Amino acid sequence: MVEKTVLLSNFTTLKKFVETVLPLEFDVRAVSGGKQVNAKVITELFAFDLTKPVTVIADTTSIAAFTKLIKPFSID
Repeated sequence: MVEKTVLLSNFTTLKKFVETVLPLEFDVRAVSGGKQVNAKVITELFAFDLTKPVTVIADTTSIAAFTKLIKPFSID
């Protein structure tokens, strides 16, 4: 499992993030403000205040590969 903080502050960035994680064969969750949603579903991500950072949790042991994949969105 790996946790990263991302910023998905506009629709274009949000859409690109979902397109990036959607093909992954493992679960990717997003957590913010006490809510947890499926990060592969764009409509679920709209439950968050996208002006604030979101924690992404990926159920993978390939930490380096996942970190590299989401680097364009990462703020940590």
